[in-house]
Amino acid sequence: MPIGAGERERVGRITQNRQHITLVLNFFSGIVILTPSLSAPAARAAAGKEKDMSDQIRIRMFGGFSLFVNNECCDQVIAKSKKGMALLQYLILKQNAVVLNFKLIEVLWPNEESTNPENALKTLISRFRAILSACSPGLGNCITASRGGYHFQLLPGMTVDLFEFEDLVKKLETQPELNEGTNELYQEVLTLYTGDLLAGNEQDDWVISRSVMLHSQ
Repeated sequence: MPIGAGERERVGRITQNRQHITLVLNFFSGIVILTPSLSAPAARAAAGKEKDMSDQIRIRMFGGFSLFVNNECCDQVIAKSKKGMALLQYLILKQNAVVLNFKLIEVLWPNEESTNPENALKTLISRFRAILSACSPGLGNCITASRGGYHFQLLPGMTVDLFEFEDLVKKLETQPELNEGTNELYQEVLTLYTGDLLAGNEQDDWVISRSVMLHSQ
């Protein structure tokens, strides 16, 4: 039976609609297929950033120097550079103050002559930053360059027992009388003070002077 003109027109519209639907589905399917995903290196970098933000860094200055990442001791790693450790300790004692290059050179190489001491300092800092970052991604950024020198930067997730100790002492100095609150503060101070400041480094004058100051507090 021959198909009438009206029926042919209806079939044509259905075919066009199906073709249109197919094109739309292919279009959106292509978007889904072509949606960019993180490459393996990018995924590792993103994971590294998350790790960097989640790591808990603890630096101990009392009773000897120690570095902990998520409660894991990293002393053997950082001990690869004795001068690097001394640099970090010195900058921590100076807290946020910028220490000029010439002063760091005097502290780290007191009786040594170098043809290019500035370059020796830059090399030391670069290598020790890499050692720190091997313990935790980005940790080397705690040694920050600033105005012809360097200073220690307290990073997110990082604590230093010396800083906590001094903050508690300041709080105690503002307390007018002894009470339950001050007793708790004293207990925290005693908990933090696990031994002499940087025990084992007493031969360094800059350690002795700061240790005497802490004892007077």
